[in-house]
Amino acid sequence: MMYFISGPLASTMSRKYGYRSTVVIGGLSYSLGMMISSQVTQVWHLFFSHSLMTGAGVCICFQTMVIYVNLNYKRSVSIANGVLFAAIGLGILIIPLACSVLKMYYGWRGSLLIMGAVSLHSVVIATLIFRKDFYPLSEDDKKCSIDVITNNEDRDTILHNLRLFKKYPRLILMTVATCFICVGYSGFYVHLIASAIYKGVTDFQASIIFGAFGIGNLAGRVANAIPLYFGWISEYNLFIFCMFVITCTMSAVAVSQSFPSLLTFSLITGLFFGIYIPQIPAIVKEFVPKRVFARAYGISLVPSGFTAIFGGYIVGALYDKIGNYKISFFFAAANYLIVGIMLTIAEIITKLRGKTQKISEEEDSDKETHV
Repeated sequence: MMYFISGPLASTMSRKYGYRSTVVIGGLSYSLGMMISSQVTQVWHLFFSHSLMTGAGVCICFQTMVIYVNLNYKRSVSIANGVLFAAIGLGILIIPLACSVLKMYYGWRGSLLIMGAVSLHSVVIATLIFRKDFYPLSEDDKKCSIDVITNNEDRDTILHNLRLFKKYPRLILMTVATCFICVGYSGFYVHLIASAIYKGVTDFQASIIFGAFGIGNLAGRVANAIPLYFGWISEYNLFIFCMFVITCTMSAVAVSQSFPSLLTFSLITGLFFGIYIPQIPAIVKEFVPKRVFARAYGISLVPSGFTAIFGGYIVGALYDKIGNYKISFFFAAANYLIVGIMLTIAEIITKLRGKTQKISEEEDSDKETHV
């Protein structure tokens, strides 16, 4: 939840203090959060140390990097996004294994303390990557931003951030889409292993299925740039395509009963999960001007933080009521179907409006010619 809700904080800090200071602060936050978590004596202490400090710190660091990549890469932004998000996928595969080994030798307190110390390297890396005076906006963008600020349109307040939804309606569309996606994603992700065991596979086979999902996710994040780099498809259309494919593969997981079929469809689902995730910031960038991208991307993540909470609970509640995971996973797949249909209709309406506007402009030019 904190990963999404802290998005506006990351965008505000990166705009005011630059990338270097923002990543350093975020790195210190999640490193200290893990170290403090290793010393807690009550469970509720973790809500402050791990959920608040660590969660917010991770969000600040990662969202700042997303903003940096999308504002500073032009020709190869799809490749840069793919590499950035692939690092997250790689971490999802490696870190749990590292934590299990550390826990075996040092216990959970010692493993958290060591992971917190290792995370402090992000502070050093941030000072090496970013110049002290490096800010998100170029000189031309700064001048433009100053002009806009004097016109009271680009101030970094909650009210002015919310006005972005009114000024750029397609941002609302993408925000609603990510809300549905988070419900479907969390519901599927949380219950994938439990559903596999329910269908009769062993615990070891269930872990292999989940690992295949993670490997597919990583492969998708790496490979997503290939069709974009060669111009075979746009980010928006690739995103829509992934929504419909995931609807089919997730539904296939719901009805599959054997280990090979569960393994195959989980791998394919993870692959297309990895492909669509890096497209989200790129699409937001298309919907808004460059100077407000950081604010727009940050504010668009906030509702997703709340909806991500409910996906796992709803899927679990459906299982408790019905007694199997078919309807539960169909519900998760339906969220992706809704997004695919919604974005397809929006694209058709946009193209029809563009054609109508073009025809009216041609008619006006013909009238001027006759006159």
